[in-house]
Amino acid sequence: MTSITTKLANCSVGIAFLALGGTTSPASANDRGPYLEQCQVEGISGHVDCGSIEVPENWQDPDGRNISLNIVVSRATEVGAKLADPLVFVAGGPGIDVTSSAAWRSQSWAKIRTTRDLVFIDARGTGGKKALKCDYPGPPEAYATIIGKIWSADRFRHCLHHLGANHDLSQYTTINIATDLAYAVKLLGYRNANFVGSSYGSRVVMELMSHRPDLVRTGITVGMAIPRKNGINDLGKQFKDALEARVRQCNQTPACNQVYPTFYEDFTKIVRRLDEGPIEVELENQALGGTEKISLSKGSFLHIVRNLLYDARRSAHIPKLIQEVAMGRNNGLLADFAQRFEPGQAKMLADAMWATIQCSEDFKGTDLDHVQKSSVTNFYGLDRVTNIAKLCGFWPQAPHPEAHSEYAASAHPLLIFNGSADPATPLSWATDLASQRSNTFVTVVPGGSHGLGFVWDNCLVPYADTFLTTQDDSGLRDAQACIARTPMPEFK
Repeated sequence: MTSITTKLANCSVGIAFLALGGTTSPASANDRGPYLEQCQVEGISGHVDCGSIEVPENWQDPDGRNISLNIVVSRATEVGAKLADPLVFVAGGPGIDVTSSAAWRSQSWAKIRTTRDLVFIDARGTGGKKALKCDYPGPPEAYATIIGKIWSADRFRHCLHHLGANHDLSQYTTINIATDLAYAVKLLGYRNANFVGSSYGSRVVMELMSHRPDLVRTGITVGMAIPRKNGINDLGKQFKDALEARVRQCNQTPACNQVYPTFYEDFTKIVRRLDEGPIEVELENQALGGTEKISLSKGSFLHIVRNLLYDARRSAHIPKLIQEVAMGRNNGLLADFAQRFEPGQAKMLADAMWATIQCSEDFKGTDLDHVQKSSVTNFYGLDRVTNIAKLCGFWPQAPHPEAHSEYAASAHPLLIFNGSADPATPLSWATDLASQRSNTFVTVVPGGSHGLGFVWDNCLVPYADTFLTTQDDSGLRDAQACIARTPMPEFK
C-alpha cells in the first residue's frame, strides 16, 4: 500500500506523492491510465486510491507531449449503499492544486462520502513538483525576494524563458482543464458526476455544464468566477465594497466601534502616506537566523488587507491592524501578515498557469484608463492591473471563444454559495448568472466573504447534501436558519 504524507501549513495541506506504482509515462496516447493504487492519506480514513493520469498537453495534437495529473479518490465508506455519481472537486486560484486539500475536504464532506466517492484531480499545471511555478530572483530564504514581487512582469518574463522551452504555456486554460476532467472522470468509470468548484473552480464547473452536459449531474460552487466583459476593471471597486462592509460591521458593533472609532479614516491616511513612499517593516526570519528589514509598498500593504478580506475570520483583524499602522507600530500585526501572505501565496500558486488564464480570459476587456481613474477612490488595484497588462503583452495566450464566456444556456441544477462581502467574486456575479439561467439557486451568507468557513460545515454542507438528493432549493430554509443563528467572527 502506497503511503502519502500530509503536512498542515496555515490553511493549506501539502501532499507529497511517494513512489506511486505505475506512474511512468505511457508509450502512446492509448495508454494514459488512470494509474491508481490503494494508499494512505493522513486525515482520510477508509479506502483511498492515489495515482495519476496522462493527458495531451495540446488536445488538438493528441499524439504530442503528455502531461500528468495527480488523482486522489476517497472511496464511499458504505459500499453497499454507494451511488454511481461521485463528487469531483475543482480548486480555485487559478493555479491551486486540489489533491493537497483532499484530507480536509474528505472530513468536511464525510456524511456525503458515505454514499459517494470524493474525487480530486489536479488541474493541469498544478500539483507538487509538476506545478508550473515561476522562480523569484534573489535568495529564496529572504522575504525581500518575494514581498512586492508577486505581480512583477520582469519575474514572469524570466519565467517564460525558463518554462516556455519545455511547455506550451498557451495550453493551460479553462477549456483544456475542463477537457482533462471530462476525460479523467470517464476513464475512472463514472457515467456522470456532481462537480464542486471553489472560486475559479466555479468557472471550470460552468465550462463542463455548458459544453459537456452529458457528464454533469449537478454543480455546487463557492462564488461565481466567470469572466467579465469588462475584464478586471472593477478589481478596486470590489476591494472597496468589501472593506466598507467591514467598516459598517465595526461601526454597528459597539465593542468594535468603541475601540476603533476612526477605522476608515485611519485606513485612508495610511494609504495617502504610502503614496509618498514605502514604510519599513522588520520581520523575524528564522532561515536567515535573525531579523530582516523590508520596504513595504502601498500595493503590498493593500494586498495584505485584501487577503484579510478574503475570510470573515481574518477580516476580524483588520481594525486592529489599521490602528497599529496608523500609530506607527509596523512590527506587530503588519509584520506578521507580511511574512505570511505573499510568501504563502508563492508556495501555493502555480503562477505560470495563473498567468495564462489571467491573460487569455480574465484580462480581456480591461480598460487601463478606467482603472487609473477609479484607483483614486478605490485605493486598490492600479499597480496589480498595470503589471498584469505588462505581463499579458508578452505571455503566451490561447483564444477564448465567445461561446466559452457565455454560461447561461445550460440548465443543470446549480447551487451557488456566496458571501455578501466577497472581494473576489462579488455576490452580484452570482445573482446576474442566476437571473439568466434556470435551476440556479443562490444562497447568500450575510457578511460572508470569499471563504465561508464559519458557516461551512454546520450550515452549507448539509444544504449541499440535501441538494444532491433533491436537485432544488428545498434545503434553503434550514440553511438560512442555521446561518442566522451563527454569529459573525468577533473583531479582535
